[in-house]
Amino acid sequence: MVSLSFLNFTFSYPSPNITVAQDGTGDVRSIGEAVQAAPNNNNFIFTIYIKEGMYYENIRITREKKNLVIYGGGMNNTIIISNRSNSSGFGIQDSATLDVSTDYFLTKNIGIVNYAGPEGNQAVALRVSGIYHYAFYNCSIMGYQDTPYMKEGKILFRECKIYGTVDFIFGDAAGYYKTRLSMLEGQFLDSKMWLPHKEELKPAVVQQLSSIIAPSQDPRVNMIRP
Repeated sequence: MVSLSFLNFTFSYPSPNITVAQDGTGDVRSIGEAVQAAPNNNNFIFTIYIKEGMYYENIRITREKKNLVIYGGGMNNTIIISNRSNSSGFGIQDSATLDVSTDYFLTKNIGIVNYAGPEGNQAVALRVSGIYHYAFYNCSIMGYQDTPYMKEGKILFRECKIYGTVDFIFGDAAGYYKTRLSMLEGQFLDSKMWLPHKEELKPAVVQQLSSIIAPSQDPRVNMIRP
């Protein structure tokens, strides 16, 4: 099994095993096809490169798709987008634009969007529910309610931008956020606190060198539900 660093995450551009391009210049046209082509229970890193474009897909990366690296052409250029929501008949899990339940998963230079809006109630952009390490680098994650649903795992967000409102960051995973968080004034992060110097890792959110920005530039938000 490939062991990837969680907190000291660095990432270069490897040669992709498969390239996704909507215009037909890659190996496949959809991200879903590329994920399906990745070998199951792989002991080596498998890399997917997604060319620039708006990909209207709901991507589910199941547990057997291990050691997967996905990178794109920039958080504003390569975008995975959907509008599934609780009010349109999808539960919190099935509404996710990107749902990851495998182990050792890395993503760079991707935008992940759920544009259902306030009328959709719970509408997840990113859901993570595996056990081992995940890293998101230079990614944009945008939604309204439960933008990232961090159900399980150990997760690093570095140099990302995360946008949302209600239950802005939601779930019980151990998260390390070295990134920019943008939320409405008076909203909250719905999670527990984990301190990195403790021997026992508690489900939580850790913020380090992060900023929380409200539209009024008066970023008074709650770290947990009041």
